[in-house]
Amino acid sequence: MTTAPEELPTAVVGVGDPIVLVAGSGSGPDSWTAVAEALAGEFEVRSFVRRAYTGGPPSRAPRTFAAEVDDLRAVLDAVGRPAHVVGASLGATLALHTARQDPSGFRSLVLFEPPLLLAGPHVGEVARRHHELVAAGEYRAAGLLVARDVLHAPAFLLEALAQAPDQDPAEAEREAHGWEADLAQLADDVPDVTRWSAITLPALLLQGGRTWSPLPEGVEALARTLPHAERVTWPDESHFATATSPVLFADAVADFARRH
Repeated sequence: MTTAPEELPTAVVGVGDPIVLVAGSGSGPDSWTAVAEALAGEFEVRSFVRRAYTGGPPSRAPRTFAAEVDDLRAVLDAVGRPAHVVGASLGATLALHTARQDPSGFRSLVLFEPPLLLAGPHVGEVARRHHELVAAGEYRAAGLLVARDVLHAPAFLLEALAQAPDQDPAEAEREAHGWEADLAQLADDVPDVTRWSAITLPALLLQGGRTWSPLPEGVEALARTLPHAERVTWPDESHFATATSPVLFADAVADFARRH
């Protein structure tokens, strides 16, 4: 059963061919705002808050990609016509799962650095320690754990996270519970990139030249699996391109969408 779209906070801006933006881990309701505004002059742009990040009871959040596919399918059903689906990070992995299960509702697929090689049962131990830290209210320590042991973030980024100002407690709690669900999804998934070869949709792979390993290797493996996919690399960008260069990101999406 698909989820009623009204259960997922959704923003719609612009008029034109539809684009659906799928956020990654740690993303709040404003994560796509700048990208959506840059696209809204030409497209109908729909962004939504993934269930794990709505602030509802953690027990309601999907713990597997298979469960969260229903939410994305509900959003696509609400669009009512085939859409260009743009996923960032874990949102790109969710888009892949959804397109592989049933490509109806998709017009094309744009994927920004899905963490394909980070998945696997080894994440389960990190998820257990993360849960303990969150239960104790140690939200900063929980975030650093994920950044270090799951994302393999470089030292300069870990230092920046450690020294960042404290978040609003409610926002920190919401984000931490969202990560709990996302870690469960990664632990339940497998790093088998070849399974995506069944996807025949027009596809665009986006990546930053300064993104750290193993995210680039995952994109490289996906490019071999989807040999007809187009690819754009921004030498001076990293895994945060949607936030640091939203217009650059939007321009790449718009160019691809116009042609498909």
